[in-house]
Amino acid sequence: MILNLLGIMLVMYVIWKASDGFESASNYLGRNMSDGVKGATINAIGSSLPELMTAMIALLWYNDRDGFGFGVAATAGSALFNTFIIPAVVILSVVLFTHVKKIRISKKVVLRDGLFLLMAEFLLIVLLTGGEITFVHGLIMLFSYGIYVSYTLLSMQKQENSSCDESDFLEYQIERSKWMSMIHIDLRHLFLGKRELNTFNSVVLLIGSIVVIGIACHFLVGFTYSIGDAMNLNVFFISVILAAAATSIPDTILSMKDAQNGNYDDATSNALGSNIFDVLVSLGLPIVIYTMMNGSIVIEAHSAELISELRIYLFLLTMIAFLFLLFSNHLSLWSGLFLIGVYLLFVVYIYGKAYELEYAKVISEYLSIISQHIPHFI
Repeated sequence: MILNLLGIMLVMYVIWKASDGFESASNYLGRNMSDGVKGATINAIGSSLPELMTAMIALLWYNDRDGFGFGVAATAGSALFNTFIIPAVVILSVVLFTHVKKIRISKKVVLRDGLFLLMAEFLLIVLLTGGEITFVHGLIMLFSYGIYVSYTLLSMQKQENSSCDESDFLEYQIERSKWMSMIHIDLRHLFLGKRELNTFNSVVLLIGSIVVIGIACHFLVGFTYSIGDAMNLNVFFISVILAAAATSIPDTILSMKDAQNGNYDDATSNALGSNIFDVLVSLGLPIVIYTMMNGSIVIEAHSAELISELRIYLFLLTMIAFLFLLFSNHLSLWSGLFLIGVYLLFVVYIYGKAYELEYAKVISEYLSIISQHIPHFI
């Protein structure tokens, strides 16, 4: 148990360090994008790859051993982590460690990404209302994400002044041996040495970072399953908290750095855009690949109940966060603490659900009533 927990901590460290290489590459590739767009597209897609890879590995590598339940738990749990913890970390990192005590974010960014996110989560509720998942379900999810990206790119206005620090694109100045770079997981130095960033080597660095993160996610799934077995718990409950937090490390780091540089719109859109990717692609793509290879996915009754409750919880809590961000004139220390408090209530619910405590049963009954009134169109 202790070794598996230490393994997850090591995986989180690897994902965290590998995200630095990804950030350098994505900053260069998205240097001409306007505020809020880079965060919602390049940053969001790349930093959400851990969720995609985790769901893919759980479903394909473990041959659907609770694979779909694992994938839904990891992606939905990550979406909730992104919705509440990342904005909270952004707010606290600014108000506690800079001279700024209140921050403002663009209502346009919140409306655009928040509404798309709510529509994506509602689509998830409708599509997964049933005991069988088919190729068509995954295709609809991917098509919906394509609509979001197309709209975001079409609404982009090219900015005159890039928000990226030009020094990021110059020669790498840190003197390190290859061995020390491996220990520090300094992917930029390992892949590029001291060369300046350009389009080609930025893509190389991006791909290299993705590969490292993918390997880390493979171990993450294994460690999570082992902890579930050791605690004699459905891996769903472990995945929705531990795996979700581990895969959200890149989102958190990118948003925090954007916020500390004053790019509050990118920090917010990265978190919300990552959630849209999590809901539509991190589930949709594994579904498409798995159903093409093995046919439709049949969800067992117990897993279907857990998935149904989590989808509704995800939608309701996202609505709370969306309204809070939309109608707040500014975000301060208390805003960050409020968001953390809401997420902790979710963790308490998951704990109660895992151990079948009375208060969790009451909540489950209400969620079940809501679920029974959701139409099943496909």
